[in-house]
Amino acid sequence: MTVETNGSAVEFTLFDRPRHLQFGYDQYIELETRSGRTPLQFVTNLLQLSATDLRTALWIGLKWEDKRVVTLEWVGTQVQKHLRKGNGIVDLIKALDAAFAASGYFATSDAAADDEASGLPLLRAVPTGGASADSPTTRSEG
Repeated sequence: MTVETNGSAVEFTLFDRPRHLQFGYDQYIELETRSGRTPLQFVTNLLQLSATDLRTALWIGLKWEDKRVVTLEWVGTQVQKHLRKGNGIVDLIKALDAAFAASGYFATSDAAADDEASGLPLLRAVPTGGASADSPTTRSEG
C-alpha cells in the first residue's frame, strides 16, 4: 500500500479505490470522545490499538470524503476484505500515522520551546512509525 501526503490529507489506495484520510481539530475531538483517550495518548499507542479503535479512527478520518458511504460498519467490512487479501493491519496503522503527522496537530513551535520557564510540559515531535507507550513524549524538567 502506497501512502502519499497531499497537504493535510493522506492519499492511499485502501479497500476499493484511492482514499483520502484526514484529521483536523474536530476529528480529534470525536476520536477523543469515542476512544476515551486524548489524541496524544491515541497516537503514541498506535501499535496497541484495539480493533474497535482502529475501525473508529479509520472511519473518522475517511468519512469527511463521503458520509453517505463511509459508515463504521462499512469500514469494518473493508478492513476484513483488506485482511483477506493478505494485507496486514500494520498497513492501516501506517496510513493513520501519516495522516496524524500531516494534520499539524502535534507540531511544536520555536516559541513553545523557549517557554520552558512556564513549568508546562512541552511536546517533542511525536515519534512516527508506531511509538510504544514507553516512548517519551514530553520534555523532562531539570
